[in-house]
Amino acid sequence: MKNTIIIICLLLSVSAFSQQKDRAEKRFHHTNMTTEEMATLKSKKMALQLDLNKSQQEEVKQLFATEMNEREAMKENFKERDSIDREASKADQFKLMNSRLDRQLAMQERMKKILDSNQYDKWKSLSRKSMHHRKRRHAEARERMRMDSTRTHTRTELLKN
Repeated sequence: MKNTIIIICLLLSVSAFSQQKDRAEKRFHHTNMTTEEMATLKSKKMALQLDLNKSQQEEVKQLFATEMNEREAMKENFKERDSIDREASKADQFKLMNSRLDRQLAMQERMKKILDSNQYDKWKSLSRKSMHHRKRRHAEARERMRMDSTRTHTRTELLKN
């Protein structure tokens, strides 16, 4: 009986790890693309959603390219700073959040200049929906991690018995 429980636990853990790998591969499929390629794809997707003309599409592509380059530079800066100082002060956190909000406001203003009023309204609506979707996915991922940790704890207890 004990052996069958151990075998079942091993099979479940192997299947869980293989599913996690599949999820990770799907999520990070764009990591081998350049920022220019990602900006092109994002602008074409927006052109399909908002029916952009060629000049609007080109302006949006340039905007996305600069945004992505800035984001990459910030990631590198954050990695360097994180390795030096793990504990960010409240003032640093405030600066980071404030600069992020400033960038979002600037992006919104630039999009308002590029798009006409109908396109802008639709873009805002789509942005809100995607933000809500990202928050929901993040919460679901956090819940999965919590459940995985409780499963691991339960498996450990089973193996001890």
